[in-house]
Formats: sequence, structure tokens, C-alpha cells
Amino acid sequence: DSIKESDSYFPSGFRNIFRHMRGVVEKKWGDSNVVTYTVISGFFFLRFICPAILGPKLFYILDDYPPPNVARDLTLIAKVLQNLSNLTEFTKKEPFMEVLNSWIKERVPDMKKFIDKLCTNTNPTDEQPSTNNVLDFGIGMATVHAHLISVFPAIKEKYGSENAVVIRTEKILQKLDQDLKSQVELSSHN
Repeated sequence: DSIKESDSYFPSGFRNIFRHMRGVVEKKWGDSNVVTYTVISGFFFLRFICPAILGPKLFYILDDYPPPNVARDLTLIAKVLQNLSNLTEFTKKEPFMEVLNSWIKERVPDMKKFIDKLCTNTNPTDEQPSTNNVLDFGIGMATVHAHLISVFPAIKEKYGSENAVVIRTEKILQKLDQDLKSQVELSSHN
């Protein structure tokens, strides 16, 4: 329930990105296709929610790594959330998880409503999260960005500076740095 009620915490910038992603998919596959949902949920859950569940220390949620039994439980929780966000049930590949398929089926309509809400900008003129948010999305994104910056040299060393993904990631990080500096300059002038 806390996930489906959390849409109000999303800044309009993310909503605009999600709405754009959905629009691109709808042009190609139509608006009734499951891809119009999974393009958003896959991005959001696969890139943000599940990694935070799997590595709570890396996201500063916990001070230390969880013990192995807790880590296993967190892995199972992340698997269930990822399947729910992909609107898919467990298959014979993981028969021990199939018992959760009825739970996933029950929640697919709520997941679709949540994704629909994420693609709707409730206040297009408000580019900042509302002041009643208990979660500071900007700090969270800055933390993710700082983490990427700190681990990027190791990634570059491991995969090589000529690797296409490494080159693309470096360009994205440079663009984020430029945008961040621009935002800081703009806010200092206001």
C-alpha cells in the first residue's frame, strides 16, 4: 500500500520523463499494450526501488550490510516487487515463488493505477517536490549520482575506457554534472 500511495512524492520532472517514455511507446505499440506500463515500472523499480532493497547500505538506508538471512529475504522481496512491476507471474523456473502468483495478480490493477499516476503531472508549473513530502527526492537522486561518480573509475578500469557503455555512461554523468552546476547557479541567482 505504501508504494501505491507514494505517487505524490514524485517531482514533476520525473513525471514528465515518464509521460514522455509512455508517449514514445504508445506511438509504436498503442496505448493498450502492457509495454506502456512496463517501460515505466521497469525503469523505476529495476533502477531505483529494487537496488535499494538489495543493497540498503549502498543507498544509506542501513549503516551496515544485512546478515545473510536478511539479505536473502530482501532478495525475495525485490524479486516479488520486480515481477509485480513487470506485471508478470513467476514461472516454473522458480517454482518455490509460484505461490505468490495470486498475490501478484491481485495487485496488478493497483500497479497499473500507480504507473498511470506517475505519468500524470498533477501540477505542471511545480517543478519541485511539494513541501509536505517526507522523502527528499532531490537528496536521494544526489546520493545516487554521488554513488555513480564514486564507482565510475572502477567501472571504467574494469571494462575499459573504449567500451561503448562506459563511454555513454561517462557522457551521461558529465551531462548530469553540467545540469547540476547550472541548477546551482540558477538557484544562487534567485
